[in-house]
This record gives sequence, C-alpha cells and structure tokens, in this order.
Amino acid sequence: MENLKGVPVVISAFGGVGKGAIINELVKDEEYVFSISATSRKMRKEDIEGKTYFFKTREEFENMIRRNELLEWVEFCGNYYGTPKGYIEQQMNDNKNVLLDIEEVGAIKIKETYKDVALIYVMPPSLEELIFRLKKRGETEKYINTRIAKAKQQVGLVDYYDYIIINDKLNVAIQEIKNIVKTSKQKVVKNKELIGRIKEELENVKTII
Repeated sequence: MENLKGVPVVISAFGGVGKGAIINELVKDEEYVFSISATSRKMRKEDIEGKTYFFKTREEFENMIRRNELLEWVEFCGNYYGTPKGYIEQQMNDNKNVLLDIEEVGAIKIKETYKDVALIYVMPPSLEELIFRLKKRGETEKYINTRIAKAKQQVGLVDYYDYIIINDKLNVAIQEIKNIVKTSKQKVVKNKELIGRIKEELENVKTII
C-alpha cells in the first residue's frame, strides 16, 4: 500500500538558477503546496493573511520561538521570519508534499526535525550559464558580482544536501524533483507504521503449514 503522507521538500539554489520557476510549476500539481512562513513585520496593503505570510506580533512570534513551534527562524532588518511546524504537519497529513524555499543554514536545521526531508540543491549547468542568465534578466554587473560572491559561500554547504538537480531544461528538472519525492516516500523512515503493522501481524499469525 502506498504511503500517502506527504514529505517536506527543501529547495535551495544560487541566485538566478531558476528556483522560483521550478517551485511555481510544482505547485500547479495538486500533490504539492508551498510552505507559508510566519513573520512579525507589519502587514502591507497587498498582503493576504495566510497566503503571503502568517502575520504575528513580535510578542506572538517570540512565544512561538519559546514553545519550539518553528522549524527555523531568523531576524532580518528588525523583523522575525520563520517556518511554522503546525502548518507543515497539517499539509503533510493532508497528503501534500510541502515545498520550502529556504537557504542553507535553515535547511540543515529542518533536517534535524524531519529525518525524511528531501534536501534538494538546484545548480546551473555551469558558472558561465549562470552569469548569462543573470545578464539576460537585466541584472547589473554589481548585482551579478554580489550573487557570485554569495555563491562562493553557499557552495561550501551543498555537501549537507541529499540531491543535486541541474536546471538545464525546466521540464526535466521538475520531473527529476518529482521522482526524488516519490523515492523519499519509500524510505524506511516514512513507513514505520506499515512496518510496525506487518511486524505485529507476523507475531500474531499462526503457522500456515
């Protein structure tokens, strides 16, 4: 019997690789949902509660930290941002694979909580191709140099990931991620309930022959 419970899927990448395009295509599949973060920043006119973010007061967010209700969190420009455990669990119990767009340090923290998480790093076919894509996007030379400098830092953490996807062709990259998710659902750690049930049945069964 297929394991229907969803899996958490972390997707990280260098800037300009096409991670956003991959996630946008994946969420068109009803088996996938995008994780919604919580934040203590003020709600803007265009924001939608529960869609853009889960908006919290600073006190509420700090209470979430104390109660260990966040998979990971950071403070940036005076505001908190984090990933609520409750939302992830709810979606996985509804048989959804939850996509998390998280940078490297946060991804490593999430693996401490979810042993079955699929940590996927999306990379360009080459550095030359990455620079070409950034230029095609109209980015300035200063911005491109900033991205390359950050990539030098990021690449040292790629070894913590489980899978590498080369985003050369978008449709191929998406299918490869779907294949990874399918494989993740077959891991022993995802099937403890099934294993326990079979073990119990074997212990209780009478000899057939």
